[in-house]
Amino acid sequence: MRTHRKFLGSLCLAVMAFTMISGLSSCSGERRIEQQSDLNRDYERDARLMSQFVDVDRSSGQLYINDEKRLNPSDYVVNQSREELGRVSSLNRDRFMREMGAVNDLLKSLIDGGGVDYVAYNLADGKSLILDFSDDRGLRMEARIPTPGYSRGYAHIDVEPKRRAEARFAAGNEFILDMNINCQGDFYAVGLDFADNADGVVEKSMVMVGVNTHLSYSYIISDADMRGDNVWKVIGSSFLDRPGAMDVISFDVVE
Repeated sequence: MRTHRKFLGSLCLAVMAFTMISGLSSCSGERRIEQQSDLNRDYERDARLMSQFVDVDRSSGQLYINDEKRLNPSDYVVNQSREELGRVSSLNRDRFMREMGAVNDLLKSLIDGGGVDYVAYNLADGKSLILDFSDDRGLRMEARIPTPGYSRGYAHIDVEPKRRAEARFAAGNEFILDMNINCQGDFYAVGLDFADNADGVVEKSMVMVGVNTHLSYSYIISDADMRGDNVWKVIGSSFLDRPGAMDVISFDVVE
């Protein structure tokens, strides 16, 4: 009897040990599968998907991933887009979030320091959100729907990293600004300073940020205090150092 109890005890210990080893082996196997899945996920594909979920916190001006977004009408029934977002590689997500974090750090510095009057957020759906941080009613910025083939290139600047570009043009008290993105990373941040043509003093500053969509965005810039024969001076620069990147900004008169 005593021998039988010892046998049962030994058997129980053996079963428990086998269960623990099997569990550890299973967890280890799942981790290996997850890591392998991470390595197999294409970054560009994951980045395109994540960029569609990028949204703007209107109170802080920060970018964030809004997983409540519905990308397709069918997502209102079953949000398959969010399910696909959940399958994004953790390695790819971390890389994307680092890039977005760099843009948010820039925005926080500019907004908190009073270094920008407007921020235009160009989103993956082709829409623009403009936040006004100015303290007066001078220069105004309004998003418009881009008109294919409309731009005549009345004036333009090529915004490149580590280089300031400027344009001067006569356009009365309002003009159209078209932006064509040629971004080398997942995000871009372009600054525009509007200066007095006579003394070069910067009067208003705006920043345009967004995800890499290769879309065009358009705005109307106006200032009711400007004379009809005003000459505008615009200075553009890129905040992000991306070799080879060049964003073309065109200006047209409003007719």
